[in-house]
Amino acid sequence: MTKKEDSEIVIFGSSRAARDIIAKDLSENLKVKAFNYGAPGSNIDYHETLLQYLVNNENYQTKLIILPLDECEEFFDGMAIAYRLDKLYPWANYDMARNTIREREPFTYLSFSKSYSYKKCDLAALYSSRGAILPVDTVKEFGSMPLTFKSITFDTLKYAPYANYDVSKENPELIKKFLSFVNICKEHNMNLLLLLPPNYFPKTSIFKERLTPLTAGKTWVHLYEEQNEIFKSKEYYYDKSHLDSKGAALFTNNVTNFIKSNNLLAK
Repeated sequence: MTKKEDSEIVIFGSSRAARDIIAKDLSENLKVKAFNYGAPGSNIDYHETLLQYLVNNENYQTKLIILPLDECEEFFDGMAIAYRLDKLYPWANYDMARNTIREREPFTYLSFSKSYSYKKCDLAALYSSRGAILPVDTVKEFGSMPLTFKSITFDTLKYAPYANYDVSKENPELIKKFLSFVNICKEHNMNLLLLLPPNYFPKTSIFKERLTPLTAGKTWVHLYEEQNEIFKSKEYYYDKSHLDSKGAALFTNNVTNFIKSNNLLAK
């Protein structure tokens, strides 16, 4: 992360961040540096860790944090999103990442000797035991992972109700991490833009209503929910929950306009 501490816009989140927001477009259209740390399958606990890393770097220049949300399971435990500790292994030569690995996975930490070099060959061996990197996880310029092809299930997609947000399934610890994430932004004078990206199924108001008591009165927190009817067209999607590169470009443009109209890059 030390290489990107000069980014004025930093994006965290799961695959909704990695796929649906094109950091290069934000950078070019807003004339600022932007970087996307979205990691498929990652939860708010992981995102809060990365935000802690960012603000602990004295050289950071971030004015705006963007966090796309998984409105069907944002605060759920053990579903499609989790703490992606494996994503920290390439940073294990940094104290903060190494300490996180030690706290969360002590046996992995013990496998690293004090003289461990963390060379690329070592990391390659480590990752080989975790499975190959999929084509959909190829990182493009500025960190984003836009999808230039369709899911194998694309032809069967239908615009129909998918799932309502079930508050009873929430993990209170993930709520705490979300509130910590929000408060870190305030403490470090950064605006926070929460996103509800489009899905290829009808929206419900349940999750948005759930966010209200968590963000009420927090003037540094802003919410953008995509309402453009064009996203009811299947042509903009990779699958029911992720945009393809064409859809991501359109959504990123809409987010850009929201940032401009609300002057979110002012600190």
